Amino acid sequence: MDEAILAAIDDDAAFEALPDRIAELCGGRSAIIFGLDPRGLVHIDACNHWGPDDARLYRELFAQIDPWFTAARRLGLSGRAFAMCDIVSDRDLLNSAIWNDFYRTIGDDTGRAVGAMMAGDGGARLAVAVHRGFRDSRFGRVEEAALNGVTAQLRLMLRARALLTDAEGRRAAVEDALA
Repeated sequence: MDEAILAAIDDDAAFEALPDRIAELCGGRSAIIFGLDPRGLVHIDACNHWGPDDARLYRELFAQIDPWFTAARRLGLSGRAFAMCDIVSDRDLLNSAIWNDFYRTIGDDTGRAVGAMMAGDGGARLAVAVHRGFRDSRFGRVEEAALNGVTAQLRLMLRARALLTDAEGRRAAVEDALA
């Protein structure tokens, strides 16, 4: 897994493949890598389950009310992985807008998650979540340990990608100024 994360620093195809690798590592069917900027806006970096329209819908309408995401932020769960069934009951999930107005609407049965949140730069938050269907088994300590094993590397890889993007933008600006 370390090699896949390192390759994702400057290889977009390797980066896009990370959700598959992370889901497999944690015994899930899908994964998402996303962030929350200091203003509270969510951006999705990589996702292997939703198409672009569903990812946009989640980002714009449901991320801020996602019961797993909001519970993790409210409880200050950061720096380690946690099984979401330990902090959000099945009942609360099934009564939520994300379940009734997003998952069910798009034909998604996501109902189990293990996730990790990490501090980013300048007050940003980074997160990764692995999912299973509602009728699948709950995530537990084994999957938490697997995700914990890669969260620090994921944070560093995302930081390196951001630095490379910034450097590319500055290089392009200098080239334009010299042209």
